[in-house]
Amino acid sequence: MTPTAFFQSLSAARRRLPAAALGLLAAVLAGSCDVDSADSTTSIASGTDGTVYDFSGLYTRTGDDGVQQALVYPAGKQSGATVTWLRLLQSGSVLEGYDNAGMNWEGSISSISSATAQFNLQGRTTAGAGVEIAGALRYSESGSQPASTLDATWIEPSFAGSIYATATVAPASSSGGDSGGDDDGGDDGGDDGSGGDDDDDGDDGSGSGSLTISPTSVSLMPPATNFVTFTVSGGTSPYSWRVSDSTLGSLSATTGVSVVYTRTDVNGTNIIEVADSVGAVANTTVSY
Repeated sequence: MTPTAFFQSLSAARRRLPAAALGLLAAVLAGSCDVDSADSTTSIASGTDGTVYDFSGLYTRTGDDGVQQALVYPAGKQSGATVTWLRLLQSGSVLEGYDNAGMNWEGSISSISSATAQFNLQGRTTAGAGVEIAGALRYSESGSQPASTLDATWIEPSFAGSIYATATVAPASSSGGDSGGDDDGGDDGGDDGSGGDDDDDGDDGSGSGSLTISPTSVSLMPPATNFVTFTVSGGTSPYSWRVSDSTLGSLSATTGVSVVYTRTDVNGTNIIEVADSVGAVANTTVSY
C-alpha cells in the first residue's frame, strides 16, 4: 500500500469511528427513554385534592353568530389547513387527539391542581410543520353542564399564537369512591363520588342509579353545525354507544364517557343509545 493510500484509509477510519460511537450512544439513550416512558404514562388523573378529572371532549370556539371559528389566534397565521376543532381523548395522564384537518396529536397531562391541568400536545399541520401546544385545561361547573376550557400556546417553526377552545366534559368525581367522609355512609365503592347524598351505588348525582345522556333532543341546523358531543353520566362504566340509523349519522367512537355525533346530508331523526356494563340503557334524539 502506498503512503497516500494508507493515510486515506486511516482518515476514513477516523471519520467512521465517531459515527459508530454516536450510533451506540443513540441506542443506549433509546433504551433509557423506553424505561422512562413507562413512568411518564403513570396515571395522573386526580388533582391534589383527590378529585378525578376527565378532560376528554370536542374543543371548539364559536362566535356570537353560532358559527365555528378558528381555534388559533391570530387567525390565518398557522400553516396548513385551519384548525376549527380538536377532539381530545384522555386516559389517565395520557392525551391523544385528532382535528378537523385529519391530523393526529399525542401528549400528556403533567399535573392537576385546583381543577386545572397543565398539558402539552405534539402534532403537525397539513403543511408538515411540527407543532407543540402547551398550556392549561380548566374544569368548570358554572354552566348547566361541566365544561373544560383549553387555553394554550400554539408553537410551530415560523409562527407562535394562542389557541382557545371549550368542550363539554364528564363530571368530576372523587378518587377511590370510598372516602365517604361527607356522605351519609350508604355508598359502596362503585360510584364516581359525585352523588354523595344518595344511598344507591353507581350513581353520579343524576338520580338513584340512573343512566342519562346530555344533551337531550338536539336539533342540528346546518351550516352552523353538523355535529354534537354527547356525554353519559350515572350507571356503571364502561359504556357502549350506538345509533339507530347509520344513514343519518355516525359516532366518533362506540365506547367512552363522551362521543361526537356527526350528521349526514340525509334529513331525519336519529336515536342515540348508550348502555352501561350492567345493562342499563338511556337514549336521546337528534333531528334535522
